[in-house]
Amino acid sequence: MTDSSCRQFRGDPEAFSTHPESCVACAGILEEITQFDREFAAHATLQEVPPLEPLDSRNLPVASWEGASERAWPLAVLGALALVFLAVILFLLSGISPTEGFRAALMSQLPRFELFEIASVVGEGLRAAPLGVHVLILVGFTVINLIFLWLLRRAPRGVDAGR
Repeated sequence: MTDSSCRQFRGDPEAFSTHPESCVACAGILEEITQFDREFAAHATLQEVPPLEPLDSRNLPVASWEGASERAWPLAVLGALALVFLAVILFLLSGISPTEGFRAALMSQLPRFELFEIASVVGEGLRAAPLGVHVLILVGFTVINLIFLWLLRRAPRGVDAGR
């Protein structure tokens, strides 16, 4: 009949049990539900469930965070070395010697620059850099992306993987 009476029937079918007699849509829904209940009752049989076997925790696979041998320590070391190399390059581009820069960084005495000034110094340094630096950046970009591609294409270690 109306949307409000259909909503009331769908919200509480017991209280509005006479509604499907006057509404074709709700009668169809009620027939589908009844048909589903009949089919479910016909196929549902109580079967005896076998007892569960005890779980042996020694035979479970090792998660990646559970052991130091499973961690990617070489990747962490290479990441730290890449950060140090990047810091050295940025110190050189900004006109600070790397030893002075690291010493000042450890003593928390780096001069405070505006972000725009730092970006302009780095941009000017890259613009004035020789062709070899640009080739080095291109090669580094390509190598890093090839490593990422290799990591994406290798077989993942799933739940069934052993040590």
